Amino acid sequence: MLINVFNYSDYRSFLQAWIKRDPAKSRGQISKLALESEIDAALLNKILKGERELTIEQGIAVADAIKLSREEHRLFYLMVCVARAGTPKLRSYLEREITSLRRSTKSFSQKMADATPLTREEQEEYMIDTLAQRIRGLLSVPGLDTIKTLAARLSVSEREAQQSIDLLLKLGLIEEAKGRFTNKPGLTYLSASKLVNIAFHRQWRLQALQRLQFDGELETNITTLVPLKKKDAIELVRALKKLSHDTIEQGTTKNADGLYTLTIDVLRN
Repeated sequence: MLINVFNYSDYRSFLQAWIKRDPAKSRGQISKLALESEIDAALLNKILKGERELTIEQGIAVADAIKLSREEHRLFYLMVCVARAGTPKLRSYLEREITSLRRSTKSFSQKMADATPLTREEQEEYMIDTLAQRIRGLLSVPGLDTIKTLAARLSVSEREAQQSIDLLLKLGLIEEAKGRFTNKPGLTYLSASKLVNIAFHRQWRLQALQRLQFDGELETNITTLVPLKKKDAIELVRALKKLSHDTIEQGTTKNADGLYTLTIDVLRN
């Protein structure tokens, strides 16, 4: 289940929801979070029950352990500060900062809230069907919205295209109107740590490598090894995520003439 910090009014309710997103693993999540944020597990339990508050330092450590984005990290930090504010004036100032941050990130956070939830079994079905993934991408291109046009563009039979379309309809990722198909609004989030998700990314990379043309303007492979401090690598990843988010916000399919995939890998050697 996707848990978005922008949907919560205080850090404690967000943490409780984040831990309970998988009820079967809740107890283990508390221990894991305590270990990764270097907080005593007993103390973390008291914080979750409202008996204690996170210190500012602990708040930053928890946000790092949960791997929040830059905007989410800042909001979580401000929530911790509000909980510890010693005067009404300071609390009021911090709450104004939170309001400002929520407004500036409303567009993307709304897309997060609109994300299509998929069960583990549904994720596996979707990630195994690479044709369905390609169809979903091509539906963003004007004129590619019927079984016939999609099959022709992908060089597959209409029967094959129909099977993948049926899967996308079943998963609720697309919708149909008079024989024409469109993507449903919002993003689709897949479990980052699942083996099936690793297979999903591996499939896309293998397909790209098979088509790789080193003299092409679009299909280009650039690999470089850069020694970095861990904190600089984290900042780089955050910057790349922001670039992706900004592209989603500013992008338009009005004049699209094809589907292009940008893949950025930051790997630890």
